[in-house]
Amino acid sequence: MLNTIKFLIFLFLFFPFWVWGEEETRLKALRDDCRAEGEAMGMQKAQLDRYIAECVADFEEAEMANSIKLKK
Repeated sequence: MLNTIKFLIFLFLFFPFWVWGEEETRLKALRDDCRAEGEAMGMQKAQLDRYIAECVADFEEAEMANSIKLKK
């Protein structure tokens, strides 16, 4: 019983960090891909930064829409 409680406390304390790390890794990869696309189109500095932000937002919006459609 004590081991189970220790395990649950461990999960409660450290699980959010695992999720955050995976999500942060996914977002970094997405930003890198968007940056590469923008640079390939000749964008630089502020224009490139705006493109990356829009690219990430568009991707996440499409991903959310697809997820909602799959759940119906």
